[in-house]
Amino acid sequence: YFFEKLIQLKIKYPKIIKEIVGKGLYIGIVFDFIHYEKHLKKINIPFITDMKIVLMGSIIRCLYREYGLLTHFTPPRPDILVIMPPLIIKESEIDYFVDSIDKMLKIGLLRLFKKFLIGNIKDLF
Repeated sequence: YFFEKLIQLKIKYPKIIKEIVGKGLYIGIVFDFIHYEKHLKKINIPFITDMKIVLMGSIIRCLYREYGLLTHFTPPRPDILVIMPPLIIKESEIDYFVDSIDKMLKIGLLRLFKKFLIGNIKDLF
């Protein structure tokens, strides 16, 4: 059920979601950041060395702060959002997760990036 719902999301956002991977409830959403990296490299922010990590950080921060969802990624594959729900997850919780990703993607990754940078600067002061 979870995999099928994520596949539907991939179909809805083919330029953002490249692939859904995993087995069982160890699932990953592979994002296609190439288009966004080109635009963001023009900004030239000196302390940012890998735009994929910052873009994924933007996604993870939004999912946590806006929707209360805990996800993660690993530095070797910063384009994969890792999802590891408990075995007792309900369909309604899967629906909430997928709906939250959908709402987040409607905002747009560049807006999420902007919000992420501004949020991190505000956190410093």
